Amino acid sequence: MSTQKTKIFLLNANPVPTSFSYACSNAYHCTAEQAGAEVMRFNIEEMDFDPVLHKGYEEIQELEPDLLKFQQAISLADHLVFVYPNWWNTMPAKMKGLFDRAFLPQFAFSFENDTFTPLLTGRSGRIINIVGSAHPFLLWCTIGSYTNELSKGILRACGVKPVVTTSFGPTRGSSDEGREKWIDQVRTMAAKDARAFAKRP
Repeated sequence: MSTQKTKIFLLNANPVPTSFSYACSNAYHCTAEQAGAEVMRFNIEEMDFDPVLHKGYEEIQELEPDLLKFQQAISLADHLVFVYPNWWNTMPAKMKGLFDRAFLPQFAFSFENDTFTPLLTGRSGRIINIVGSAHPFLLWCTIGSYTNELSKGILRACGVKPVVTTSFGPTRGSSDEGREKWIDQVRTMAAKDARAFAKRP
């Protein structure tokens, strides 16, 4: 058996550096690298691109350099990790625009002869969702699964599986001790993910 680094794509989709999403992203990033993984990290507020797909798929817009780097990292990765806040029970608008612009035909999927074919197979995924003002379970009981848009509608549809989802919250009013316990869980996830692909034939 040969050993090589697990390649992990990591997107932090909260633009606020003092946010708990950022703290989770930092903890995941540091732990995964310490465990031997190669982490390709993107912070969404540092990415320069138009998030609007102005003409749908009728006319593909030229991809900005940051979107090309985003696609390249996805292509190289063994494991995809998305950390983002729950804003109005979905992902932030710029994050949705990132998928609209970058998860294009012939990259994330193909649709020919009325047949949809996923093109991102061979990768696993992890979602870390941060809920600010409600308990994640109570929120799920009220509106249903608020992460399905990403986990099933985007990632699994494009061939990424399994996709494991974890929600933390409510962060508003949470104690430092409570947040540190959540961060410890993130570190455990990162160490596990870093080892997942390390040994290959």
